[in-house]
Amino acid sequence: MNVLTHKQRILLKVIEELYKKGTLSKFMLVKNLFLLYKETNIEYLIKFYHFYPYKYGPFSNECYTDLGKLERAGFVVEEGKRLMLTEKGMHATSREKVKMPIEFRYIFKCKDEPECTGHKIILIDWELNELARNIMRKDKDPDVIKEKIKNKLFDYMKTRDLYFFMGTHFRFGTWIIIGIFYPPQPEKLV
Repeated sequence: MNVLTHKQRILLKVIEELYKKGTLSKFMLVKNLFLLYKETNIEYLIKFYHFYPYKYGPFSNECYTDLGKLERAGFVVEEGKRLMLTEKGMHATSREKVKMPIEFRYIFKCKDEPECTGHKIILIDWELNELARNIMRKDKDPDVIKEKIKNKLFDYMKTRDLYFFMGTHFRFGTWIIIGIFYPPQPEKLV
């Protein structure tokens, strides 16, 4: 098992949290996953486990199937009635946290709108984060990192037909760029 699904990552994270509290059994695991399902809107974000009533509370065949896969792959072990993460499981629950070296914003004016005073909007695109991570793995000098990111997201984009996928931050109502699309520029008609 090389790649974990979102459900399996959540399963490992819940196991980790319950282990810290000392209440980790399969029964408590399924109960907490059920509460996570009921008290959040997680099913709108990812395809989550389906539960049905059973003798002592909610039950999910999918959860037990994933738990078996995680045990066979060496992420989880069961000792007695308690579940525990292995070293591999603990490593899978901790994600590489990389502080972005720069905050990237596009500054622009709306075309064909003379009353537009301009915009300065932050980019939170996944591609920017991956670009920064990949550059930071190879280079440690902050100036080199900034220059390479600027080269890709500014200089290179001047040669492309750039479009923004925009959204608003629900709490502040401010506009953000959540994605970029940059096909080649169309050929100019003579």
